[in-house]
Amino acid sequence: TELDDARSVLVSSLEKAQAPIPPPSRSQSRTKEEEALLYLEKLRAASQALVAFMAVEHKESLAQQNVPSRCHAVAIQSIQYILDATMKDPNDETNSKESSEQQKGSITLEDAWNKVMELPSSGETSDAGAAAASVDQISAAVQPRALRVVKSRVLLTSGRKIPMNLLPALKRKRAKIVQSLAGQGTHIVLEFEDAFSLKIYLRPLLVRFHVTENVTSETNTDSKSDTPMVKVWGVTGSKSQLEHVVTRRLRHASAHATRVLRYCFGSLTAKAKSDFDIEIAEGGALLQFVTLARATYMPKWQDDDV
Repeated sequence: TELDDARSVLVSSLEKAQAPIPPPSRSQSRTKEEEALLYLEKLRAASQALVAFMAVEHKESLAQQNVPSRCHAVAIQSIQYILDATMKDPNDETNSKESSEQQKGSITLEDAWNKVMELPSSGETSDAGAAAASVDQISAAVQPRALRVVKSRVLLTSGRKIPMNLLPALKRKRAKIVQSLAGQGTHIVLEFEDAFSLKIYLRPLLVRFHVTENVTSETNTDSKSDTPMVKVWGVTGSKSQLEHVVTRRLRHASAHATRVLRYCFGSLTAKAKSDFDIEIAEGGALLQFVTLARATYMPKWQDDDV
């Protein structure tokens, strides 16, 4: 009967749960993880015994006494040992290497469209304000309605060098200044670990997200080729296979980031009149946008020492 089956399960499971774990033999060693699996079996047997005890009627007639408390004691002992066995030693070089790799890979490609850059508010204090503090009329509070700006008027235009006070500020943000010979003009590149990069163009003011490709070598019987690999949502595949999945999302993220960039330029250059003032204001706007990008996608970002 079902009642007899419950009693037999209770007896056998309780015996397994309370049976001591035999010590390892001389010929066979046992790691902490392997012994934790034995305690996991004891925990499973204790839970089965408790379920069988709940199914038995007339529990006062059972030969086994204090079944719940005995199962509870086995469970506490097993869980404590499993926790102690699986706890990682912070001084272990292997664990330290794994944690550093996990920290390095904290940014994913999905962050490019899951994390949204916010428009700077009038009460924010950023490096952009400090960069423009030398000109009173530029370092004023951001106006509620920003000037509509679609391109840089002075900053990094043809024949002008980058302002000396802006260059070290960009270096502290690890922003690379690239002078392209392909007709794209000077642009700024921000890299976000091995996930994606962000390119900032000034004429016109545009932002473009790009996937960071991890090249792996594939050896065939006939030839050896390097295949660009992309990782998204935990899936790693060739760029040709996954490109259609992320292209539209990166396009939307780029459009929003472009809007934020133009807002920064319009806000900080609204009162600038001379070329000198405009250049300082545009440098502050660029630095403000770079600061927002780092804060959005890397919240724990700290500037480098230059």
